[in-house]
Amino acid sequence: MRADSSRLSNLEKNAMSQNQDTGTTDLKSLLTALNERILQAEEAGLKNDLDPLLAADFTIIRATGVKHDRQAFLDAVKSNANRGRIAAEPHVYSVGECAVYTVIVTTTRDADGAPAIGHFWNTRLFVRENSEWRCVAWQVTKILAP
Repeated sequence: MRADSSRLSNLEKNAMSQNQDTGTTDLKSLLTALNERILQAEEAGLKNDLDPLLAADFTIIRATGVKHDRQAFLDAVKSNANRGRIAAEPHVYSVGECAVYTVIVTTTRDADGAPAIGHFWNTRLFVRENSEWRCVAWQVTKILAP
């Protein structure tokens, strides 16, 4: 806990004003569109569509806790397709050339195609590289039933 909790850091102010700041609202729209492309490419198993959206040093930590680098993630895209992914309303927090995008993704099928509802927190870190936003890190956390 901070000694003076009445004073907010710049990071906290930026996060709190995300929906009030036009630039951040525009960034939220841009990243939401980018995340929709990621979701659709992942759902369809389109590795080549995902490739340009990921940073060179991209990593993902799956809900199982397994960490994959960029190539391992791309190699697994086809086998992780067709899960019935749907994204909820996201939250975006940004500072400079970095943005954190959090969203709950619901799946409706398991790996075998059988009906299975799953809810997952997806937290993605985006960095602007050469005027383009790319995902550099992604963590998936299973939301357990109460």
